[in-house]
Parts: sequence; C-alpha cells; structure tokens
Amino acid sequence: MDNIEKRSLKLWGIAFCCTVCYFVIHCVFNEVDFQRYSNIFSGFIEMYRNGYISLDYLKIVPLVDSNISINHSFSPRIQGIMYTESYFVLFIYLFIVTQLITNISTQLLVVLPLGILFIPFIWLALIRTSVPLNDKFNNVFRFLLSLYALLFLMTTGAYGSFYVAPAAALLFLISLLCVFKYYYLQDQRAAYFSILVISQLCLALYWHTLLMTSLFFIISLFTVSSLLYLYSLTTKNQNQIQQYNKFYKLSKSTSITIIVISITFIHLWQSSYLYRFTAEANIWDFLSKAIIKLQGGVPFVMPYSFSYKNLFFGHIYFQCYLLIYVFATISLLVPIILNIYYIKTGKSEIKVSFLFAISIIIAQIVHVVSYYKTQAINFIYIPSYFPLFGIHLFANTIKSKDRFYHVAKFTLAFSFIMLVILSSICVFSLYNTKEGGTTSVLKYVNTKTSFNWVYNNIDHENKKVIVDFNILGKYVQREAYTSKLKINYIDLSSSHYGCFLGDSNNLRSSLSKNYFLLDHASMAKGLPVHTYYNRGLLCSYLDKVDNCSNQQKIYDDSYISVYQIC
Repeated sequence: MDNIEKRSLKLWGIAFCCTVCYFVIHCVFNEVDFQRYSNIFSGFIEMYRNGYISLDYLKIVPLVDSNISINHSFSPRIQGIMYTESYFVLFIYLFIVTQLITNISTQLLVVLPLGILFIPFIWLALIRTSVPLNDKFNNVFRFLLSLYALLFLMTTGAYGSFYVAPAAALLFLISLLCVFKYYYLQDQRAAYFSILVISQLCLALYWHTLLMTSLFFIISLFTVSSLLYLYSLTTKNQNQIQQYNKFYKLSKSTSITIIVISITFIHLWQSSYLYRFTAEANIWDFLSKAIIKLQGGVPFVMPYSFSYKNLFFGHIYFQCYLLIYVFATISLLVPIILNIYYIKTGKSEIKVSFLFAISIIIAQIVHVVSYYKTQAINFIYIPSYFPLFGIHLFANTIKSKDRFYHVAKFTLAFSFIMLVILSSICVFSLYNTKEGGTTSVLKYVNTKTSFNWVYNNIDHENKKVIVDFNILGKYVQREAYTSKLKINYIDLSSSHYGCFLGDSNNLRSSLSKNYFLLDHASMAKGLPVHTYYNRGLLCSYLDKVDNCSNQQKIYDDSYISVYQIC
C-alpha cells in the first residue's frame, strides 16, 4: 500500500467517522426513519410480541402455495398490515432474533440507523475490487468514488433504520461483489458462486425490489453475452468465438440459477402486479410519465399532492439530483465511447468490464419500465452504479497516450468531483426539508395521550377512524399493548381530504358520524399529511380543515387533533 492510498484511506476514515456521528444523532433524535412503512412494521412486531398474531401464516415458498391465511376477526386494516408484512419473511425473523439477542425495544431498534455501520465498508470493498491499481491516477478515482458513495447514500434508505433497506442493500452489494469475483477469479469461482446463490436466496425471502434489481443485471449480462457469442459465430473468428463463449457460459450458469431461485421464492406470487402490468402497461404512458418525472413534475397525479420541489431547499435538492444523474451517466458513457473507439480501431477487444457496462444500462431500462405501474419511476442504477461500472471499465481500458484517453481521464475526474460536490449539497438540502417532508414533527412518544382518548372515548364497534399513514403505525404499536384490538382504521385518501377541506361533499354522507385524526403539529410547520395511496404526501391546509363545516373538532392536544364528521 503506497502513501497515496494510505492518505486516501485516512481521509475516507475521517469522513466516515464524522458522517456516522452526525447521521446517528440526527436520525435517532428526529426519528427520521420511524415513519410510514417502518412504523407499520413496528406495529406488526408489537402485535406479535403481545400475542395477537403468530407467524404461522408466513410462506417460505409462495410459488407452491401463495394463499395467505389471515385471521378475519381483525379489522380490514390490521389484516392489510399482516398481508403487507408477509412479503418480508426473512426480515421478520431476522428482526425478532436480533431483538431477542440485544433486548432492544422495537422502537429503538427500528430508529437506529444501523446501515451506516456496515454499508460504507462493503461499498469500499466493492470499489477496491472493481478499480485495480494499475495506474496511480486510479487512487484518485478510488477516493473520489468512495467519498461520493459515502455521501450519496445518505440521501437514500441504505443507511437508515433497521427496516428493510439496509440489510437488503448489504445483500445486494455482496451479490454484486460476488459477480465481480466470479468473472475475474477463476480459482475461487465456485466459492463466490455459492455466496452469490445464498445472497440471492436471502434477497428473495427478504425484499423483492432489490432481488429484481440484481436479477435484471444478471439477465442483462446473459443477454449481452449470448448476443456477442452468436455474433462471433457469424464471423468465424476462432479467438472471438472462444472468448465470447467463455462469457456466455459464465453468465448462463449464474442467470439460470438466479432465475430459478427468484421464481421459486419471490413473494410477488402473492401479488396481482404481474397480471396488472401485462394488462395495463403502455410504452407511451411510461415515456410520458418518465419525462414528467425528469422535468420535476408529479407523474402520478393525485389531488392536493405535496411536492418538496416547491420548497427552496427542495428545489435545490431536485436540481442537484438531476445533475447527479447527468454526471453519473457521463461517467459511464465516456468509458463506453472510448472503448468502442478502441475496439473499432483494433487497439482493444471486448472485455468483461465492457459487458458489465452495457448490461447495467439495459438493467436500468428494464427496471424502470417493469416497476412504473407501482406508481414509482425510479432510476436506481444511475446514481448508485453507473459511476462504479464506468470507472471499472476505464480502469480496465488499455493505457494509451492518445488525446482521447487523456480527455476521457480528466472528464471522469471532473465528473467524480462534481458528484462529490452535488451529493454534499443534496445531503444539506434534504435535511433542511425534513427529508423532503417525510419526517414529521410527531414522534411516537407524542401519541400516548391522544391514543388513550381515541381508544377509550369512541364507539369502535360502529364507528371508523380515518388516520394518516404516519399516525396509523404509531397507533397500531400502542394498541398492541391494550387488551383488545378494536379501532377500525381507515387510510386517509385525497378524496377524504377533499371532503375535510370542504372542496367536495361526495363522501360526507357515507362518512357521517365517523372520525378522523390529523397531525396538526406537523401541519402547522408546513409539513405534509401522509397518505398510503400513490406513495403520496398531501399539502398542509390546517386552517381550512379547522374552518370547514363538514366536521367539528372534539379533541386536541399539542400534536394531534380529532374531528367528528357531521
């Protein structure tokens, strides 16, 4: 290890320690990741711990039996929570075992940002594996990419609470590391293949989104290798045939194995999404929504939608995020173009690194199209993996003295510097918008008084309680400690909200004499109302709700207001 590498590791270590200190304090005190779905999961765990539910209904192999048997004596919303959590079988058991070993409360274990303690190190290992030190300048690339990954991941869920994302991200990165090792280390190929299979099996039982993310890449790698091999057969060039046949055989074994694992264990068999996608997906619909997304609009329109981009720092965050897309794409396209030029001029041949680069682009296209009917358009590969595969391709490119090589090298250096700067601005901007409005003022401890009032003063046999998605999880956790689950929760929708604002009376008669709750402490700060539908947030109009004649306020404390619909 030379002096440059030692210095870069020391600098990265200092940055890591500072990041950990700030991130842990920020997340724990503000309950950053104790919102929405993680709240719901905590409620599920508390219901299990207090004997309301068992885990017998969870399915390990949903392909064989995808029918979920849920106790119908629970309210429809509690049944819905049990159904949702049945997708995360391995995580449920992992969480419960961790809790038994550590004796940490559910709330604290979910709030702690455990991901930041191990995700940066697996990223560092991945970067050091993919960027060989065959050039002193690669030390600079390693450091810049490591620093960028450390900062950028603070804007994602990878560092967050002990919910789904951190452990799933770890499994995905381990899988990616094994793919690199599998293709490059012939003598250890069997070992890394075994680890890859285990990681993918765990992902299948853990979280389908990142399983599909890795599956799309592996299938894309197989597709590109197959096409190259077929092309080589037409040229009758024996060297090419031998080389591309090697790529084809390696990718075939991995793709077939991972496809079988995915089909067998993925919990999407419980969902109707595949049928809905094939029936409703339209390429023009996708393109129009993708363009709206990239322009800063809301691709899936919902009345009263809140957009963090309307905030000053939210607008800065969005613009910087778009620029991250631009420079991340440049960091991959420049090495690809350089390699195509060298291949065409006979200076180089197609290598594994080139296959990786093309495959990650195809995987991104397939992923964003496949998932857009879930009301989400997510370019997950671009900011996270395009720079990694770009520098991997460049580091394995022939070292030429021509001007194209030097232009590419300094373009990459500039792109990585910009990625570090932009990700720093994104982190600062995101935390000044309460994580884009998703972190509410309301904390779990603030719900005790209002929950006791709602639980004891409403006729739950005959009345329903409409709650926002954030309050729901916190109330379910508290109700798990009572003698009976009796609150009949209804998820707040934009239609409900329109009625409470007085803009629509279509639902008033059907909702009459029922109740709804609002987090007025967050709304008073201009933070949005959480809704389950469309993964959305609704704009805060607290004064309008208070002045609307469709309901009257019957309870409030410092955080939550309870209204009865007239």
